[in-house]
Amino acid sequence: MPSYKLTYFDIRGLAETARMLFVLAGEKFEDVRLTSETWPAVKPTTPYGQLPLLEVDGKMLAQSKAIYYYLAREFKLYGADNWESAAIDMVGELLSDMMKQFSSYRFEKDEAKKAEFKTKFDEALPVGLERLEGALKKNKGGDGFFVGDKISLADIQVFNSFEYVVQYDAAALDKYPKLKAWQARVAASEKLAPYLAKRKVTEMARELVHLILFLVQFLRIATITMPSYKLTYFDLRGRAEPIRMLFTVAGVPFEDVRVQSADWPAMKAKTPFGQMPMLETDGKVLPQTRAILYYVARELKLYGASNWESALIDVVGELMFDLKKPFAETILFEKDEAVKAANVKKFIGETSPPILAKLEEQLKKNKGGDGFFVGDKISLADVMFFADIDWMPFKDEPNFVAKYPKLKALRARLAADKKMAAYLAKRKQTPF
Repeated sequence: MPSYKLTYFDIRGLAETARMLFVLAGEKFEDVRLTSETWPAVKPTTPYGQLPLLEVDGKMLAQSKAIYYYLAREFKLYGADNWESAAIDMVGELLSDMMKQFSSYRFEKDEAKKAEFKTKFDEALPVGLERLEGALKKNKGGDGFFVGDKISLADIQVFNSFEYVVQYDAAALDKYPKLKAWQARVAASEKLAPYLAKRKVTEMARELVHLILFLVQFLRIATITMPSYKLTYFDLRGRAEPIRMLFTVAGVPFEDVRVQSADWPAMKAKTPFGQMPMLETDGKVLPQTRAILYYVARELKLYGASNWESALIDVVGELMFDLKKPFAETILFEKDEAVKAANVKKFIGETSPPILAKLEEQLKKNKGGDGFFVGDKISLADVMFFADIDWMPFKDEPNFVAKYPKLKALRARLAADKKMAAYLAKRKQTPF
């Protein structure tokens, strides 16, 4: 039986989902809670100087989402098959869309910016709740759980986020009876009810609320014939490019449908949640970029050879999301050239170095950094790294990735891969 040790601050925050997964699975774990006074001494001993941290039989795993995904897979709380895992992931991405302004609003000190974030969250909340209720209703009319016949990672993630939503607006769920009844059902479940009744009360105002806790990967649906894949996105690289690269690396054919901007308004209403990219496989439709990425990687056996390798891939993925987010928010769509130039300078000189250093450190843990991020072949981790760096116009700047020799060599190695090289040579040139 493996031994588990979860280390975090003495608050709910980013660790609460992991704690509840242990409770739900009936698994024992050591719940180490640090104070602000003890953290400085512990910080240098942790990967990347961050919490939460999970230790499994002496092996360390950082990055909160990587921890959630690992535990959910380990405890069979990630769906009964790959498609159910993808459905769980979709719920998580819907939750992320709804909550992404909440942390900004909660912790912003500047009153003008705080008011701006509050307005954005006020607008996002009802849209998100309606979509979540719609997702819930797809399973047993909304009278059970989000996916399958039992509580899963999807339910735990949404339940924890709703605790903050209700604090923000006590009547938020009143217009969504299925969600309100679902929340009560989860709280009253046999294993969670005793835990919720006795868990320590912490100051929510102090909690590091990061409400993007979601799910990933997917079961392999056993079929006699090869599944068909249809990927729909705009006629640019953008969010669809790493998905296209996964199909390329795996050597699996797919239909690459590219929608023109003029055609999108008429098509939008026919898509789940009015968003792209969208993946269709044998008549089933899956939206949300991350959900698609994880599903395809799992289906094409590009998600590691074990649960632990999958978790390490998730670590790289989260680091890449940390890198891509400020790029998208401050550079990609900035129209003022002077502001953009200043933002690029800050991104290259201040924002990216600590993240790139962590990525190189992670790469070195596998064969000294002379292979791939995980295992002996290209995986989702490598594809995400390559694709996300590739769309940054300053990717070849000497002070960017080139400063990290192992990462630089990995980029070259991936570009020279036989299947990837053929794809890159012929792919269409687009604005993004």
